[in-house]
Amino acid sequence: MGISGICITYNVWIETCRWSLFVLIFLSNALTIVTLLKTKHGIGQKGKWYIISLSVADILISPTVGIDSTLNRFGIYCPERTEEAVWKKRVVYIVLSILYAQSLGCSLLALMSIAIDRLVAVSKPIFYRNNVTPFKIKCLLLGQWIYIFTLTTTFLTYFGWKTDADQVLEAYQTLQVIPTWCYDYIFTPHVYFIILANLAFYAVTLLYLRKLDANRCTNGRKFETTKRYLKMSGVTLTTMLTLWAPYILVNIYVEKQHNRVPPWINEYGIHLAFTLMFCNSWVNPFLYCWLNKDYREAFSKVLGISKNKVRAMDSTTQVTSEL
Repeated sequence: MGISGICITYNVWIETCRWSLFVLIFLSNALTIVTLLKTKHGIGQKGKWYIISLSVADILISPTVGIDSTLNRFGIYCPERTEEAVWKKRVVYIVLSILYAQSLGCSLLALMSIAIDRLVAVSKPIFYRNNVTPFKIKCLLLGQWIYIFTLTTTFLTYFGWKTDADQVLEAYQTLQVIPTWCYDYIFTPHVYFIILANLAFYAVTLLYLRKLDANRCTNGRKFETTKRYLKMSGVTLTTMLTLWAPYILVNIYVEKQHNRVPPWINEYGIHLAFTLMFCNSWVNPFLYCWLNKDYREAFSKVLGISKNKVRAMDSTTQVTSEL
């Protein structure tokens, strides 16, 4: 009967890139999780659970990269107009959508939790010390995972089965399997709201830190640790928004232009945007090491790097920051 839907195929270079991303995402975040779980001193025993949640969210997206490349080999992305073909593509897109949404949602909520945590730590230090415990932080993060999973699974599964066959066949990215109104008025507002909340909490926390610094109401090492931790998470958030921006912009452009999209966008633009989006999930551990001495020492210890090399790295980082 011929191909009826949009056909997406990967050449050897794209598949190689996808599998390389899969390995990088899995290994870098697995190393982060193992390092934080094994480290009992140096890294904050409260704050490390936010980073573990962030790493789990990042590592969650790694199977989607491998699944995506594997399914391309079986022609799932070039379906014919048959009930079986539509059913297969619908199921694949719903599952991948849940993984994407879970990863993005939990990452943004974890970063926002870090900003709130640091704001409470510097504005209400006695309250923070007496009431904020690792157990409560783990409960908060578990609640975030349950909330995102319930929301994404419910809406994506329910509405994913309500879309007609034509929409499924024409979908070129996973979230297009749900109705447009669901994407525009439920999923997208959630993402934008969490991003804006992140920016607001980070701005308030930074202003408060500057106020304390100007009035010299600081608490020595704890204050400096808070600034380093906030800087690390702020750079992580900025990197995420930067690497996700091309993916969002390309999708908006394709949606608006529809049949008038230049061939090079379909051939290279979409794949490049996807690649940049996936890169966000493996760069975070390198950012932690670059921006935070405590994390750098913990990673070095797990990897068996000598203390002399770590000191050399610290000296280089300090000189770079001074420049």
